[in-house]
Amino acid sequence: MTEPPDAAKWTDSTPSDPGITVVQVFAYLVEALLGLALVTAWWRCGLVS
Repeated sequence: MTEPPDAAKWTDSTPSDPGITVVQVFAYLVEALLGLALVTAWWRCGLVS
């Protein structure tokens, strides 16, 4: 199987790459939601006032 002629040209892995940006935003949202769920659980158990 041969690669398309433009396959080697796409090597942008900097933060300005839209794919990298989408992954970083998704990771941030997951981390924020997990943190919120953890604090909410602590608050419901009375560990945080």
